[in-house]
Amino acid sequence: IDLPPNFDQLSDDEKAKVGVFVQMPQGFAKPGMVLKLKKSLYGLRNSPRNFWLYLKSKLLEIGFTQSKHDACLFYSDKVICLVYVDDTLFFARQQSDIDEAINALRKTSELEITVEDDVAGFLGVMIKRYDDGRIGFTQKGLIERVITALDLKDRKPKTTPAKPGALGSNKDGLDAQGTYNYCSVCGMLLYLSGHSRPDIHFAVTQCCRYGHNPKRSHEEALEHLGLYLKGTKDQGLIMSPQHIESLRIDMFVDADFAGAWGHEHPQDPACAKSRTGYVIFISNCPVLWVSKMQDTIACSSMESEYTALSMG
Repeated sequence: IDLPPNFDQLSDDEKAKVGVFVQMPQGFAKPGMVLKLKKSLYGLRNSPRNFWLYLKSKLLEIGFTQSKHDACLFYSDKVICLVYVDDTLFFARQQSDIDEAINALRKTSELEITVEDDVAGFLGVMIKRYDDGRIGFTQKGLIERVITALDLKDRKPKTTPAKPGALGSNKDGLDAQGTYNYCSVCGMLLYLSGHSRPDIHFAVTQCCRYGHNPKRSHEEALEHLGLYLKGTKDQGLIMSPQHIESLRIDMFVDADFAGAWGHEHPQDPACAKSRTGYVIFISNCPVLWVSKMQDTIACSSMESEYTALSMG
């Protein structure tokens, strides 16, 4: 395919007019040939916007009006609709008005719409309030989707999120053998770890490091994590809010200086990078937790600690 000589200098909109091209999948590839996409493909950076434009057009088609103050707020004479990526909230005085709007959206679009129970399950997070004031967050439905995607229904659960030791390089080892989409499962696990399961956050980010070229060892780590979730799918994050006069915000931060050095491939610069971890609390409740590789290579433990602190 002959691309314009100034293709790299074109804007994203101009590149989109030229087309989006992908390598042919294994088993179907032909030398010197690529595929030109006719439809949006999961994982492309412009895919979320394409989906948003499609959903917006269908909501307007069935009688909704878009708010001038919030692009994700739509309303009709009977129903209010809030959109968050591919999750939506419908509010109305009568349940029949919501059912009518959903049925109209089904008829005019090709979307597969799943109706949840109530707002408590919005974004897949179930919220339970205990008599002693505690609040529990679980995502059993998402965990079930992970188990199904990895085909783990007939395997025994694990007691830890990961096995000891490094995952291995993506430059050697056995090729991936799984029939599932590695990046798709990583995306579900990232969403899970960021909302109700901080106990798996480190293991998930380790697997995500190899999403562009996973090997069999990385698939095994992903499956091990899925088996751990299989045995703990009813568990989640429990918060105990404290009633205090003033808003209190606390942050706890630490760094692991070159923690992978000596465990991963010595020629891979990533093994010399440090890892940042921090947790932010509001009124004694964790609201944000992060375990992430630092972008630069620190030359000392103190430098890695300062880098982690600045990230926090």
